[in-house]
Amino acid sequence: MADNQQTTQTTAKTTTPQVAMKAEVSYATTLTGDKTKIGYVQKVGQLKTLKEGQTYSALDLDEERMAKGKRKAEAVDIEMMFIQEEHKAMGTIADADTEIYLFVKYPESTASVASKPLVQTVKCTIDIAGQEMNDGDFIKDKMRVFKNSKVVETDGYPVEGDSTKF
Repeated sequence: MADNQQTTQTTAKTTTPQVAMKAEVSYATTLTGDKTKIGYVQKVGQLKTLKEGQTYSALDLDEERMAKGKRKAEAVDIEMMFIQEEHKAMGTIADADTEIYLFVKYPESTASVASKPLVQTVKCTIDIAGQEMNDGDFIKDKMRVFKNSKVVETDGYPVEGDSTKF
C-alpha cells in the first residue's frame, strides 16, 4: 500500500523572467534601510518630469515671454514582471498605503565613477494591478507611483546625509 501512495512536494519556483533592461527597481521603508528588489523591469515611466512653462507679459513688451515654472504632480507607471511572492508582497504594501522609498538604479555601465551608477530615489506610495499574462506564465503588473517628495538623484544609493533632500 505504501508504494501506491503519492507524495506531493512543494518546491519554490526559482525561474525568473528574462528581461533586457538592466535598470533595477527596489524599495526600502527607510532611506538607508535594506533594499528589496521588487521585480523585473520592462518599462519605467518618466520619474522626474520637466517643469511647466509660465507665460508672462507686460504692457511695454511686444510679445509674451516664458519662464520656468513648477513640475506637475504626476503619477508614474512602471511595467514589471513578477513571480507570485513578489506580486503578493507589493500588493500588501499598496493595499496598506505604506510609504516607501523607491530606488531606480541605472545600469553599472552608465556610471562615471566605478560602482556608483545614477540612482533616482523618491518617497512614495504605490498601487499595483495585474496587467496580463506573458509567455512563461510570469505576472506582468503595472505599478503606479504616487510621489510624496521630489526625485533625488545620487551617485550610488543615498546615504543618511541625503535625507535632508527629500
